[in-house]
Amino acid sequence: YVLIFALLFLGGLIFASMSLQLTSDMGFRDALTKVVRRIFRSIAFRQLVVITACMFLVRFALNNVLRFLAKWSSSPVQWDKSKMYYVMKEVYSPLELLLFIAGCCTIADSFVPQLINVPKATVTHVVRAVLSMSFVLGAALVVYNLKSRFCKEQAWQCEMQGDVTSQRRWEAYDKLGTFAIYAVGTVLVIQALGLEVRSVLAIGGIGGLAIGLAGREICENLLNGFLLMMTMPFEVGEEILFRPNGQVVEGIVVDVGWYRTLIRSFEREMYVIPNAVFSKNTVLNVTRKNREWRLYEMLCVRVQDVHKVNAIIQDIRRIVRNDSRIINKLHRRVFLDKISLDDVKIYISFYCEASNRDAFMAIKQVSYIISCWCLVAPDTCAELVDVCLDLRVIHVPLTGFGCKCCTSATL
Repeated sequence: YVLIFALLFLGGLIFASMSLQLTSDMGFRDALTKVVRRIFRSIAFRQLVVITACMFLVRFALNNVLRFLAKWSSSPVQWDKSKMYYVMKEVYSPLELLLFIAGCCTIADSFVPQLINVPKATVTHVVRAVLSMSFVLGAALVVYNLKSRFCKEQAWQCEMQGDVTSQRRWEAYDKLGTFAIYAVGTVLVIQALGLEVRSVLAIGGIGGLAIGLAGREICENLLNGFLLMMTMPFEVGEEILFRPNGQVVEGIVVDVGWYRTLIRSFEREMYVIPNAVFSKNTVLNVTRKNREWRLYEMLCVRVQDVHKVNAIIQDIRRIVRNDSRIINKLHRRVFLDKISLDDVKIYISFYCEASNRDAFMAIKQVSYIISCWCLVAPDTCAELVDVCLDLRVIHVPLTGFGCKCCTSATL
């Protein structure tokens, strides 16, 4: 930048000297001397000297000064690995470019009105607009670089930890920040150029309205995708259940994207769900049950066996009370609930602790088998309960007891 700046200054000096030589009777040396004296006395030359000094300071002195301050502060982190170093590294290039543009604008403000027939006020207005726009673009570039570095570093750390959802969240933060920087930067550039922001937005709003109506569903899916990544109602690998348009969708979340979410059902089918669907339906996250699973059942007993109901209830209560897998802090209910001409219904409801659905189904299977045994053979149910509570594995033949639910099972 300094070399280009020096070449422009030298070229302007020679051009001004030659113009003065052609329009007057003095020689080239005298014209050059006169132009140099005028330049040295001008305010623009002093501004150029300050700008050049700042460029040398940024390029050669700033890094060394900050390194010395870091050593003087006795920081345990090396300078090349400190946060300040990465911040200044992102500031260097935009700051140098901004100083270079400021020097070029200073030269243009001083020499262009003399070289071509352009009013001084017009050149000054253009120079101020260029400087304002350059400052806005430089600041936006610095913020963009810092934002990208921070978000990418956080996403990389989440990827190393295997947290895919947090990684997607930081990627969403990165894209949202990019959009915000572009939007704010565009508004500030329009203001720097001296235009009315409302007028520009009103003109662009007509086309934006047409595009928005045509791509409403796309925008809705993208917005809901961003909200899914921010709020995380479910993550990759979790089991969810919801009913869009009356159809039951249940499975494992494979991927959460910006536009769609992939869910693999238990039949190994792949559902491709637009993200807008989740904003219109209630989603049940089965994985976040915190190992608490409810077993709810209505056990039917024939009216002819109503005299056995009390013994059956006592045996089931004994199981519920003594099994360590059943959660005591939540309700445990085993009661006679309804009586009809056909049967007597026993209400059974309790919560058991299980790591996943398979473990819960195993506990549920044991409970059902014991309930059936209590129905068909209440006299021997006590011995079966003791065996079950001791967690022994036995084979229980149920054939011949009139049980319509099953014929045999393994505990």
